[in-house]
Amino acid sequence: MGETEGYLHLLKTLEEYLRVYNIEQSKIPLHINLVEEIAPNENAHSRILAQLFRISEKNLESFFRYLGGEYKKIDVTDYTIECEKHRIDISIKTKNGDGIIIENKICGASDQGEQIEKYIKKLEARGVKKDRIYVLYLTNKGGSPSRNSLTEETENQLGDRYRLINYRDNILPWLKYELLPSCHYKDKAMIGAIEHYINFLEIRFRTLDTYEDMNNELENILLNEFKLNDNNLNENLKIISTKIEEINQLSTSAERLQHNFIEQIFEGWQSQIKNEYKSRIRCNVKEANSYFFLSILFDYKDKDFACSIGKDQIGDQQYYVGISVRGTKEETKFEEISELCRMVFSKTGSSKRWYVWKSIDFDDVYIEFVKILEAIESKSTTINIRNAG
Repeated sequence: MGETEGYLHLLKTLEEYLRVYNIEQSKIPLHINLVEEIAPNENAHSRILAQLFRISEKNLESFFRYLGGEYKKIDVTDYTIECEKHRIDISIKTKNGDGIIIENKICGASDQGEQIEKYIKKLEARGVKKDRIYVLYLTNKGGSPSRNSLTEETENQLGDRYRLINYRDNILPWLKYELLPSCHYKDKAMIGAIEHYINFLEIRFRTLDTYEDMNNELENILLNEFKLNDNNLNENLKIISTKIEEINQLSTSAERLQHNFIEQIFEGWQSQIKNEYKSRIRCNVKEANSYFFLSILFDYKDKDFACSIGKDQIGDQQYYVGISVRGTKEETKFEEISELCRMVFSKTGSSKRWYVWKSIDFDDVYIEFVKILEAIESKSTTINIRNAG
């Protein structure tokens, strides 16, 4: 079978797979999980983990002990945890001088340029010696950072202090078999929260008993379509490995198309912006793989801020409009801008990069963006347009 025929067969198999998937999914008993319903992004998942680590040093000690190796040697009798600060998903700093970086990629976001290298430098700038820095690269079901994000030289320097972990094979088992059994029976709130998150992950990875029939039906499709049999297990392994590689190639092409569409969407909005703002626009869509924004920069009391459209991940259906730090020089929030937002808007948000924001569907994004611009323009006697350069 040629390469083109192979991909066509794979797409045909996918159609049949999805047909059976939808049938089997409809048979699953009604089950409500609040975490699943709100569809958390990577930041939300990071906050959940960080909160578990903050609540008790025993939780963090349990996690490091579960990871083993160099991690079980870390002394956590006194530590601080920061979440989404300095753009690091989770950073942990101990009194003894250890610094731990957890980069969360559960939703599959691509690495930014020199991402982990920059995070390591940020910890060094905060006084952590390079030989005391640990890096955990946390994915959904497995994966590793690009060489542009983490160089081979740095990886070798980190040695056993660098680990690839994932939610399916590490976080879920730790929660279920280590952390949950260690909870005191009177701590009902903690137990309930952990059980709920475990349930969310089991739904995500289809490991609940209720998914057994569904998993069997879907596996049978692959066995038949890929002509796998019990007589030659090694040949079966080769075929499956080839199919996984083909799926990865298709996924790469699809992701490129996704990004192209995102670029076109943001470029379309950018083309509609009034001429007087053209030189004040900052847009990161061409160079970013996640956390996209289109901003018009302003100045108030010598503090810069932006009217922005934002989107967290390519696959998300939600967009944001509001007042943010996206595209500003330091991407730092100022009280003067918070004060301005309280004067102009009836409600302000609490996000680290947004003063006030509204989650909105695609069709209404630009309309709401213009409304926010008009609200800012109504204060034009005190607000200056700042050049994006």
